[in-house]
Amino acid sequence: MKKKLFFSIILASSIFFQAGRLNAEEKDRALILETKYFSVYGSEQVSSASFVSKIRFRAICQPERIFGAEKEGVCDILGNPIDDIFTEVSDILDIHIPSYHAEIVVFPDSLALASFILSTYHKDFSGKSVFVSDINTIYVSLNDLSIDILAHEIARSIVSLYFVVPVSSKVQEILSSYVESHLSRTEKSVCGL
Repeated sequence: MKKKLFFSIILASSIFFQAGRLNAEEKDRALILETKYFSVYGSEQVSSASFVSKIRFRAICQPERIFGAEKEGVCDILGNPIDDIFTEVSDILDIHIPSYHAEIVVFPDSLALASFILSTYHKDFSGKSVFVSDINTIYVSLNDLSIDILAHEIARSIVSLYFVVPVSSKVQEILSSYVESHLSRTEKSVCGL
């Protein structure tokens, strides 16, 4: 009985501490885009248009989505490329999670991302993006953003949520790299690039 109480207190305090720390760190970020599968946050230097323009997934290949704007709102047109990438990644992995929802936090550049990772997680970081499985959040640099990077991190998110027993980071990396290369080849052949 004492063990259960002790572990409950430890768990509750760690959740409370983690949530408080993240909320304090992210007060300067605003919701810039809400889609079916993602909530995208960014600082005032990051707009929804700048974010989506970096990933231009199928909008280039499907101009009817842009010209059919009377059927959809502007947010739907902007949000669909992100959801299209999620759907494509799910199809490649053959893992479909109907209740999936994740957060993407966009930093203006890799320096701001590295600074955030250092101050929040006390780790040196020199990458372009990172996925934190504990809070199902993708952190990415806007300057370095591409379809491949976003698909890679979305794949890590899907894999970490799908399996009951956590998959090793090495396996996540292998599956994410497979998705990234498959998606890159598919986009080139579909769009004729």
